[in-house]
Amino acid sequence: MDPVTIHLTILTLTVLVILYSDHMAFQYVCGTRETIDIKIATRLHYAVWVGLIGMMVTGLWMAYPALSVLITMPLFQLKMAFVLLLVCNAIFIGTLLPVSSVPFAQLSQKQKTPLLIGGALSTVGWVGAIVCAFVFFG
Repeated sequence: MDPVTIHLTILTLTVLVILYSDHMAFQYVCGTRETIDIKIATRLHYAVWVGLIGMMVTGLWMAYPALSVLITMPLFQLKMAFVLLLVCNAIFIGTLLPVSSVPFAQLSQKQKTPLLIGGALSTVGWVGAIVCAFVFFG
């Protein structure tokens, strides 16, 4: 199997996990889901980490033969910036998981803000990285 197929398969599976996680988070923020089970949130978070690491490994596998040229290209640099954002944000979101065991309405604004920022950064990072990849390689 070639690295592109593996990379796109991992991307597809990871996006499905993210969509499920984001759906739960949206329900939580809107109040239709009172809390998010910490065990489920942790498993989903680990699944996203596995996907992100898998995509970085297969991405390096694909890029390695031309890495010295790719790193000079602004669109590739932007894609890598989005990947770095995703890694940093995954660490950040991991610290916030316990908060979801308290109903969103009961959280202070100080507790709500990082959750909303983490969600927004995740969206920007994933959409940005995917768009850059499809523009660059499409």
